[in-house]
Amino acid sequence: MSEIVLASFLFTLAICGLAIGFIMSNKPLQGSCGGLSTFEEGAPCEFCGKEQGGCTKTDS
Repeated sequence: MSEIVLASFLFTLAICGLAIGFIMSNKPLQGSCGGLSTFEEGAPCEFCGKEQGGCTKTDS
């Protein structure tokens, strides 16, 4: 029983560490292949269908 509790605690600690690291890096999420920046110029967005550059950026 103690092994299950220890493993659960370690997984929770690892997930919290990853979340804190992500928050501290202050970068937007990005796909492993570069995301929307890899589309050809003028190609429509596969998510919203608008032309590239039609989405608004929010800087914080």
